[in-house]
Amino acid sequence: MLLYPVFLNLKGRSVLVVGAGPVGVRKARGLHAAGAKVSVVAQVFSQGLPARVRRFKRRYRSSDVRGRLLVVAATDDATLNARIAREARSNGALVNRTDDASACDYQVPAGFRKGKLAVAVSTGGRNPALARRIRLDLLLRYGGKS
Repeated sequence: MLLYPVFLNLKGRSVLVVGAGPVGVRKARGLHAAGAKVSVVAQVFSQGLPARVRRFKRRYRSSDVRGRLLVVAATDDATLNARIAREARSNGALVNRTDDASACDYQVPAGFRKGKLAVAVSTGGRNPALARRIRLDLLLRYGGKS
């Protein structure tokens, strides 16, 4: 799959993360840092969600995806993640499935920031370890925040 590289302005845009384990929390933090209005649906929440992230302590509902620009399916249930992706797409949202890179509409690259400089590295989901290693090499070379 050939991906089109893009940086999104998410300020004020509504996004949903389903699942609040370590991966879901990391995704929610990144989206929140980018200015998105983040809602997280989960039955159990890991530590680390920013205070302004809306939390819904319950099971996922089909109506949760309505009006969202992006949806992240970050549960440990592949069947549920597939359902979330299907329902989100039918509502016009772009989907990131944390359990299946080939089933994503977008992928979040490894990257860092230094002031206005933003660097992102992607292997199209084929080798995330290599992307992280390149990111770290560039971070050491140019400095910045991961």
